[in-house]
Amino acid sequence: MLNKRQSPFLARTASFIAWILLAYQVHAQGSAGVQAIRATYQEVNARIEGCKEAVGEPCGYYRNSLVLNANQEPWAAVGIFRSELDFWYANSDSEVGAGYTLRKLNIGTDRSSRKEHEEFLFDQDGILLFYFFKMTDPDSNAQEIRFYFQGEKLIDYAEKISPSELEYQRWKKADAPEVLKMAERHLKLFELSF
Repeated sequence: MLNKRQSPFLARTASFIAWILLAYQVHAQGSAGVQAIRATYQEVNARIEGCKEAVGEPCGYYRNSLVLNANQEPWAAVGIFRSELDFWYANSDSEVGAGYTLRKLNIGTDRSSRKEHEEFLFDQDGILLFYFFKMTDPDSNAQEIRFYFQGEKLIDYAEKISPSELEYQRWKKADAPEVLKMAERHLKLFELSF
């Protein structure tokens, strides 16, 4: 039999345990989602590598490339600037007609003394699953940022920022909606390439 003093303590304890179990369940679902995204990432990258090795042979993916400032002329207020976008996509014929689904976009950018590398991974419906950003410079200052999405909802975020780059950090966790908008703009650019 519980006395009046034990009852609030047990209620708080039960509430705390329920909260811990709920947090664990949410973490487990997010972790499973991240693992599935990583598996998709490895699968898509393996197919892309197969395409690079089998030039001229069917490999299942197509590639459209766009080069900004191909002649590498100095850009005003920037200096060195060159960016190359590689859109990797698959044929998605349906009853409606021919179509293509963007699976991955790789962007390499040289900007003054910095190098940037970005990757966008899309699911088979063209929805962003993963965004990766890496920036380095000759002094070994770096930013490395990862966003994981499920149904356009952020499920995980990771960052490695060198101390000298903290005030210049390109993306933060709160920027997930902007990352989704950026992916949408790149999808429109991809569609315009046909």
